[in-house]
Amino acid sequence: MWKRMKWCIWILSGALVVYTGAAVYFMDHFFFGTYINHVNVEYLTVQEVNDLVLNQAQEYRLVLRGREDKCEELDPKELGVSYYETDAVWQAKRMQNGFLWPRMFWQRDSCLLTVGTEFDEERLLAAVQELELVRTGKPPRNAWVEMTKRDMRFTGKSREADCGLQI
Repeated sequence: MWKRMKWCIWILSGALVVYTGAAVYFMDHFFFGTYINHVNVEYLTVQEVNDLVLNQAQEYRLVLRGREDKCEELDPKELGVSYYETDAVWQAKRMQNGFLWPRMFWQRDSCLLTVGTEFDEERLLAAVQELELVRTGKPPRNAWVEMTKRDMRFTGKSREADCGLQI
């Protein structure tokens, strides 16, 4: 009887040590199967995920598509855009309680986060004014009604399709 009780105590003690060790590990690391912004971040720390999200944001480009398949791409550095960390990643990690780590085997976590963004309005406006899409083309003109002199009738004129972009 004592031998069986001794084995039960050892097994329970071992399970408690494994459970507590995993809970302490998952207080700082994301669970298995966690996705942030469609990127697998399992077993990463909050700081590593913050760096990943910031690097992801710095790779963004602003692409403007105009008429006749004209396309221009702007780099965020040209626009004076800068990114900074927010506590969004930490809030996502707080949703995963470290002591509830066994739930990672039947539940997957996924979230979309944004980073803090600052930009210089003057640089943005100057960069947009230099675009070919803004500088060329006729100004936009909506549809209008016109009266003809010959037969004194009103005719509808459609909008002009080839118009430039006005800022």
